[in-house]
Amino acid sequence: MNQTQNWPNIGAHVEKRIADLETSARGLEVRWKDTDRYVSEATWAALRQGRPVTRPWIRSRAMRALGWTPASFDAMLAGGEPTALDELDEPMSDVMARFDDFDRRLIALERVMQRLLASMPPPAPPGTKGNLMDDLLAAQDRKKLEDEFRDRFGEV
Repeated sequence: MNQTQNWPNIGAHVEKRIADLETSARGLEVRWKDTDRYVSEATWAALRQGRPVTRPWIRSRAMRALGWTPASFDAMLAGGEPTALDELDEPMSDVMARFDDFDRRLIALERVMQRLLASMPPPAPPGTKGNLMDDLLAAQDRKKLEDEFRDRFGEV
């Protein structure tokens, strides 16, 4: 079965849970602001309407904010029910939240590195001024000479 067909199941469960909590998407956003359970109001709207949310760390945060295990998301995509988060699950969900956050930061770092590499000029040919490796080797040689001078003649 195509997973996108089960998004309405998630929407129905999320809508019901928000009503059971006697709050709103805005209320959840404010309640969990600056925590590992924060989800934007726009994302809550997408979830409630059964529209896809593709970022795993956002899905995990939403499930924890609703008091469900992060695995509940996949269960609902498969047409099942969410599972309540209990005290025994909490430590593991914290580990998963940290992993999800690490994954998100790593992806962002990779994007920054790709932009930096794309903006760099091509390397200078070996043996020419501006070749990074040659410049580093020259700096090492200069450092060696300075150290040798200092050893022979002391500080100047």
